[in-house]
Amino acid sequence: TIQRLYVETLQRLDDALTVICGEFDPTRYSKLLEGYMLQGIQGKHLAEKVLQSFNDAMHDVTMRVVRSMLLTKPKMVEMMARGLRSLEGGYSELCEQLPVDLLRPCLQKLMEVIFDVVASYHSMAAWHAECLQQQANLQQQQQPAAGAGGANGSGHEEGQEDLNQSTITNFLEAVCEVLAKSRAEVFVVGARRVMELLNMPGLFKGEDFLQVVEWFQKFLAVGEAFVGMEASNLRAAVTETTNRFLDAYHRGNIETLTMLLHNEPWKNIGGGVGAGINLEVCILDTPFYTPGFNELGAIKTLDEWLVLGNPFTRSAAVAYRGSPDRVGSQHSMTGSSSPFPRSSSNADISSHSRQGESVHSQAGPSGRSPSMAGSGQDMLTVASQESLKYIKAYCQLLKPLSSRAEFLYHAICEVFDTYLLSCFIQFSGVSLQTLVFEDDILPQRLKNALMRILTAENSRYRPAVEELQKLKPLHTAKPPPSMGGAAGLSILDRFAGKMESIASDLERSVDRMKEKLTDKVQSMPSFSNIAGEVAKAMEKLDALSPQSIMTPGNLFALHERIVAAESLVHIANELKAGRTALAAALPASLRRDVDALFSPRGTIEASSDLKETLFRGGARKLLQAILDPDRGTSQQIVTTNFNLREPAMQQNPWAEHLVRTYTVFKEQVSGAGLPQYALNQMWEYAILTGTAEMVDGISRVRRCTLEGRAAMSLDLAFVDKHLKMLIPEGFVLNLHTVDQYIRAFYLPWEDLSRWCQIHFLEYGKYRILALVELMAEAYKVKRAARNELVERIEAFSSEFNT
Repeated sequence: TIQRLYVETLQRLDDALTVICGEFDPTRYSKLLEGYMLQGIQGKHLAEKVLQSFNDAMHDVTMRVVRSMLLTKPKMVEMMARGLRSLEGGYSELCEQLPVDLLRPCLQKLMEVIFDVVASYHSMAAWHAECLQQQANLQQQQQPAAGAGGANGSGHEEGQEDLNQSTITNFLEAVCEVLAKSRAEVFVVGARRVMELLNMPGLFKGEDFLQVVEWFQKFLAVGEAFVGMEASNLRAAVTETTNRFLDAYHRGNIETLTMLLHNEPWKNIGGGVGAGINLEVCILDTPFYTPGFNELGAIKTLDEWLVLGNPFTRSAAVAYRGSPDRVGSQHSMTGSSSPFPRSSSNADISSHSRQGESVHSQAGPSGRSPSMAGSGQDMLTVASQESLKYIKAYCQLLKPLSSRAEFLYHAICEVFDTYLLSCFIQFSGVSLQTLVFEDDILPQRLKNALMRILTAENSRYRPAVEELQKLKPLHTAKPPPSMGGAAGLSILDRFAGKMESIASDLERSVDRMKEKLTDKVQSMPSFSNIAGEVAKAMEKLDALSPQSIMTPGNLFALHERIVAAESLVHIANELKAGRTALAAALPASLRRDVDALFSPRGTIEASSDLKETLFRGGARKLLQAILDPDRGTSQQIVTTNFNLREPAMQQNPWAEHLVRTYTVFKEQVSGAGLPQYALNQMWEYAILTGTAEMVDGISRVRRCTLEGRAAMSLDLAFVDKHLKMLIPEGFVLNLHTVDQYIRAFYLPWEDLSRWCQIHFLEYGKYRILALVELMAEAYKVKRAARNELVERIEAFSSEFNT
């Protein structure tokens, strides 16, 4: 019937309008307007139809995207054929059916088609405004002609034409007015479709989180430019949802990093160009941030976005895949057979001295600080490369997720802490028991950092450490004689007195800990109530035991420990370089935390302590013959007779043994293929080790004459002569610390007090007292004079401690 045909025609007009709203075409739209005018529809009703068509277009294109995504999966198509799945459900039901691997592509396509609809809306609104301007110009031109027409008798025809122009103008004005005030309504329809997908838990899986953050920043900016105002409610909703998934993203990163560290071969995979990250650029010029409508640099009109093109097209998505760059990814992991770069370029690595260390101790025996030696090209491991990538990503998120700046800062710290702790566990040879019970086993800055990491709220080591701290003796025994906390030899002495060799530590640390804990629980009633917790702690004692990677066959992982230390220092240097930008991007409430992190006593600087510990530990592992508590250099000196009546004619056996040990050491390190800077540092710590043992042994000699002291100088001259033939070219040997301690024996008693005061920090209280006692007995000094000098030394000690 005619009525049915009329209804079908109207429906076709409405369907065509919906299609045109999805992709605006001025020519087709003009013809469509003519059809509506012939229908006799009012301009107000047409405007309502246009608005509804845009809403329908949003629903249609988004529904088609989800359905097309589902049809890309053969299994999904097969399940639909069996009737197990259907495409007839609502939008939310279809989104729930999307597999995890299709969520991000679906989100990208949704934003792309929504941008196209928004662009179509904008084009239609601009077309209407332009047509209205043309109509106004036409009416102005026709006004003079209207008077002339009336005089010629053609007024009726011109009146009809004016009526038609007025009808067209009313049509255009009605639609233009609705389009001008309904932008927010149309965009919200599309935004709701996106938000429904945003609530899918698998959307922010892994690195997709960064891409989604970037897309949503652009999506919000496009919406604000389209609406012409800040979309504060929508921005808050998106930010809240994004923040909710940030925790999961960080947990995934830490789990991945932990797995990589557990399987890390500790080989250098590249350095130099491309090995670093510029945190200032990452923070200030992050690719994941688009300025909001009221912010500096914002794109305020949709025309500018249209010039740039659709930011959500597939090409834009593919461009992301290099974006958060895998730091140093251009370097092959299978380069030359040597794990070290052969570049001769050096880069100084600054290191703050530990609290109480003297300038002399930092300089070491060669007159320069081991930590300041050139490290050549920056070293990267698989895990350190991943750590830098995570740190870079967190810095890039500081601007787009400014409300979570504190969380992102702590995430950066946790990445660094995880890497530092892993390096310590793998190569230090220090058990959990030793770390907790011994106060001077490590540099205080490093120990403070480790204890903070181990007792952090989310640390799996925390229960064991807390129980061990409860059982720590309240009054520890006095440390063995040392050269004081300030001297370069002091750390070696503490290692010599406190650290066992790696072999015995590996075999006995856990068993000894179990015995001690059991004895304490049985003998101390006050701790009996925590026996259960101690048992649980015992299950975790293996957590900090050295790994099997350190064996004599591979020189106690000499290569690996150097790569670990240098890669850690490289991460620390990258953070230090970006300190200013990082602090500026964080809220003022975190300023104290940032200052503490980068302070001379902070965790970042503790990386240099760990590097020194690992290098020093590598040298000590290869010098076990010197450090042996029963047959080492110190014990051999103690058992040597220096209570002589005649001058010695040749060196003592301990000096020959020391030279033989260094000869073997040279063969080992020279054949290891170490870069020159690492070889020099190994020798520096090796000399420090031997120097410490010599001074320790000399200070424990109970009887000595002038002839005996001369014999010591003869032995030292023998060692000095042969070491100069063993050390690398250009290395400066310095045994002045030992020679100075020997020669102090010749001082007049009256000058000894001044000498003790000057060298108190260098040798420490106990070695100074040992020298005083030895000289008092050798020179038959009266008890009163000896006691007076001892009191002065005690005063020096109290003043130093204060």
